Amino acid sequence: MWWPERAGRRLSAGSAALVAVLLAGCTAQPLYSGSVAPSVNPGAATPVKATLGQVNVAPVTTREAQEVRNELIFLLSGGRGNPAAAPYELTLSAYAVAASSTYTQVTTQEKAPNSQIMTFVGTYTIREAGTGRVVGTGTRRATAAYDVPSNQPFAEQRAARDAQNRSARELAALLVAAVAADLATGRNAATQ
Repeated sequence: MWWPERAGRRLSAGSAALVAVLLAGCTAQPLYSGSVAPSVNPGAATPVKATLGQVNVAPVTTREAQEVRNELIFLLSGGRGNPAAAPYELTLSAYAVAASSTYTQVTTQEKAPNSQIMTFVGTYTIREAGTGRVVGTGTRRATAAYDVPSNQPFAEQRAARDAQNRSARELAALLVAAVAADLATGRNAATQ
């Protein structure tokens, strides 16, 4: 009778030790956390949020990239605009691609698409402004679906433009998260 009890205790102790070892090696932390607990100082800028406001987004040349850039500047700075003398420089290239997703057979010889998917692709590189050291680089994609009304060219153009705008906003949000992660890991790597 006593052997199963001892084995159960050993198994429990061994499991607890294994969990403790695994958690001790865990370096995951909230991305936007700071050294001050939010309940102590609510609304205070955390280190990553403060650093995001110090990223200058370089000018772009296309309308699609400008949509992403405008939203990116707004999200990075909290609406304050592009900082003039920032310690970080972000270069961006973005483009949109529309692709048919479904077809409806109108006649036996004609197929007309009735919905499309707008895909926005953005590639970024973030560098330290003073040294030119690359802190992070990556590519993100965002999609938005839209309907294509038959025999209504203006409505089709407007739907495509709306899908571009939606996917540009989504892409900018994805880029902010990626830049925040790059800045957090780049800063941690520099201080360790």
